[in-house]
Amino acid sequence: MSHGDDGSEGGSPGSAGTSNSAGTKSSGGTSTGGATSTGGATSTGGKGVPAARCDAFGNESGPTILVQLTNGTQRQLYLGQRMAGCGVGSLFTVSDASGMALQGAPFCSSSCQDLALGYVPSCPPIACVVSSVVTLEPGESFTQEWHAAYVRDETLPPGCAPGSEGVTCSRAVAIERGTYTFSATAAAGMDCSQFGGGCSSCIADSNGACVTYGAVVTGSSLSVQASVLLDPSYGVGPANDVVPVVGLTFKE
Repeated sequence: MSHGDDGSEGGSPGSAGTSNSAGTKSSGGTSTGGATSTGGATSTGGKGVPAARCDAFGNESGPTILVQLTNGTQRQLYLGQRMAGCGVGSLFTVSDASGMALQGAPFCSSSCQDLALGYVPSCPPIACVVSSVVTLEPGESFTQEWHAAYVRDETLPPGCAPGSEGVTCSRAVAIERGTYTFSATAAAGMDCSQFGGGCSSCIADSNGACVTYGAVVTGSSLSVQASVLLDPSYGVGPANDVVPVVGLTFKE
């Protein structure tokens, strides 16, 4: 396991964390992906454009996979952002075998499917809640969901969106069977000073551990990484009723 420099973002990946494919369905954490394939957007009836051609740009996603972050040390660890931002957010990253990070959809964004349906999302006046930090006591775990999909840029054919002559947009694409690397970073401390006061009470969370709102992480970093073959045992492929778990355990 490797330690980053004090105040570093992320730190260098450490040795592999634990992973398993067992687990039963659990309450979810923050979602970074989509839901089961939507079957594509319905054609808007663009002149001379076959419906199937437009439908091919509908959003997809894979199965729900639980990512469990566990404190395997003898001290408190903190999970969150180092700079003020939106909520808890995703506490882990996923990259494919080529090393490409798999990105989720940005907040309140329009997809190719939305454009084809003529749908414009109504974004709230306040983009997000204040930054928050998860406190992990020794032996505690915190779980988040990943929906096994990533966002890819596509060019929507002319006629698929009302009044368009072809436009670049984003589309959620389900992952395929393969090896993926899950990474996470914990910090040694928590800071609430930039939010105008001391830290509020840490509120118990249904996904494990507790959450402090109006805080960012600070101090030295501790990183963990695990490479996992995502195949039918993880629901990638044939349908699987079991919600699989990828485990990442922070160790000194």
